[in-house]
Amino acid sequence: MNTIISKVKKINPLILSGLLFIFILVLISSLLIIAPTHRGMTKKYATHSKNIILFLFMLQIIIGIGEILLILLKFNFKKENFLFRYFLSFGAGCVVLSQLVFILSFFHILIFSHLILPVILFIFLLPLLLLFWRDFNSYLWNNLSQSNSFTLYLKKSLYFLPLLPLVFSLILVFAPPIAWDAQTYHLAIPKKFLADGGISFFPLNIYSNMPFNMNLLYTFAMGIGGEELVRLLCGFISLMLILGFGAIAKLEFGDEKGGWLAGLIFLASPVILYGANEVLVDVQMAFFVILAVWTFLRWLEEQKLLWILLCGIFCGFISACKYTGIYIPIAIFLIGIFLSQKEKRKEILLIPLFAILFLLPWFLKNYLLTGNPIYPLLYNVFDGRDWTSQMYAFLIDWQKNIGMGRSFVDYLLLPLRVFFMSDEGYQYFAGKLSALPLIFFIFSFAIENKRKRWLLIGISIISFCEWAYGSQQVRFLIPTIVIFALSGAIGLTSILKKSKKSDVLIFLLLLLILPITIISNLENFKIIKESLPYILGRQSKDTYLTNHIWSYSAFKFIEKNTPKNEKVLFIFENFGYYCPREYFADGMFEASYLIDLASKEKTTEGLKNEIRKQFNVNLILVNTNILKMIEEGIKSRERSPFKNPENIKNYIEGFNIIKMFIDTECEKIFEFQGSVVYKIIY
Repeated sequence: MNTIISKVKKINPLILSGLLFIFILVLISSLLIIAPTHRGMTKKYATHSKNIILFLFMLQIIIGIGEILLILLKFNFKKENFLFRYFLSFGAGCVVLSQLVFILSFFHILIFSHLILPVILFIFLLPLLLLFWRDFNSYLWNNLSQSNSFTLYLKKSLYFLPLLPLVFSLILVFAPPIAWDAQTYHLAIPKKFLADGGISFFPLNIYSNMPFNMNLLYTFAMGIGGEELVRLLCGFISLMLILGFGAIAKLEFGDEKGGWLAGLIFLASPVILYGANEVLVDVQMAFFVILAVWTFLRWLEEQKLLWILLCGIFCGFISACKYTGIYIPIAIFLIGIFLSQKEKRKEILLIPLFAILFLLPWFLKNYLLTGNPIYPLLYNVFDGRDWTSQMYAFLIDWQKNIGMGRSFVDYLLLPLRVFFMSDEGYQYFAGKLSALPLIFFIFSFAIENKRKRWLLIGISIISFCEWAYGSQQVRFLIPTIVIFALSGAIGLTSILKKSKKSDVLIFLLLLLILPITIISNLENFKIIKESLPYILGRQSKDTYLTNHIWSYSAFKFIEKNTPKNEKVLFIFENFGYYCPREYFADGMFEASYLIDLASKEKTTEGLKNEIRKQFNVNLILVNTNILKMIEEGIKSRERSPFKNPENIKNYIEGFNIIKMFIDTECEKIFEFQGSVVYKIIY
């Protein structure tokens, strides 16, 4: 085996890369040439293969754009490690591309038909890409030449164990997206932007008026190749995040094994592995957190303006992914002030400056569309379209009611509760976390480099406190868990490295944590099993979506039995992405526009007249599954979304009027899986 490896090394790297590229093309082509008896499978493979090629095409555009930014910032390509350059190019490319899409969307000049814009970008970037892949060849084969035995290759490959659960779950990127928020926001918003040719107002969808830089990347991907390409992008960013653990551990702490341990600890939480391959934003945003911390570490060591500029750019991008994205930049800024040299502290101001610069376009967009620059916040100051004082009161009450309490004792117990007791349901933080990040975080204090140690610990503690004060949903904590996992794993490997058998001990630790990660994610792996028939071409898309989405059959009924200009009002339903008609759906049930409207109108007749006046619809779609869940919640003190008696009273009043409206003013015309289509009786 060693003889074979030594002979392979003697071959020109470009020839080997070419052979590898040809092999991939042959593999993809072979998937397209399958016996006619497997037509369904052939069609699926053809679609998947096409989207893989489109994704690789999109990846080149992202990297090329990132290379331009690095050139403008005078990045030293010869001196810096290529691995570092690759992560920076991909991350920077995503940042710049998102802003390009925003500009095109803002001026309503999105051009995606026939790949016009992507092809123009690719041609423009081609010379830079050729240089990039030339350097990649040199880096790859130089690293291979440093290993002289098959045993060493095997030893290094074993440390990629953290990738196993993620790579296995990434098969889901070839299935239609079914996540709740994906259908309500992260896919529905790009779909509307592309249909309208740019940024437009999304009636009743409150969250569509919050910052969403990540959704701009999804808009670009959807414009090129549809929803599957968006899932490929989400999965790839998640893969880059796990690889980033190893890279930052190797280049900043001297040993990649701590990074692989961090990756496995991070993936042990079911809410994280689920979000890694779905069209969501929290796990994907965590990749840019790694880049922000990485570049700040470099700035602490070298004090070069380049690194704080890159850190500011990544912090700005994170800040404008969602309002809670500001947690990490604030934490980096605050702890950075204490760790930096006095004469360099002015440079740290670039972090909040970039955060503001990246948020300003969203503030402008919100002001023009809603009248409130930070919609839906500060209603008493700015007001806002499709937003009322009662809805704002609902929202604040609900957000403060998530979790297990807000007393002083509750805050003291919060770290233990969220990592050991979290589960589905808002009273349990709305998602399942593993306890491993908190357990391993204790070892953070063993990190040898003092400034790096306190940077990671400081970011973890400050951002956790910010999260604790806000909405205590575990998804919003994911960017912080990245730092928990990284700092704890680096600290533990620092301790183990003192032993002569450190490699063996770390490998055994990986083997111990791997089954824990797999067992904790069994529910996620069940989703993979359920998706395989579709992915392998044995099940149609309609059947798959009917099995996973309550209202999909109702959407198909509406598509077949209504004119294309028909509008539909959703009640207790906001899964709108697959709806074939224009629709109006509350973005969130806890701050429902319709419930507020009903409580003000007091009668079913008044509600019907307002619905006709404001929405001009004949059809309503009601998800009785969600209706029953809300009904059970408002009747239970433990599961009630509110604490304020006035909010509870108004909500129940509006809820009951809506139920009466459905029973007395509407005629049922379709029902399946609890999803009911009614015709309003005017």
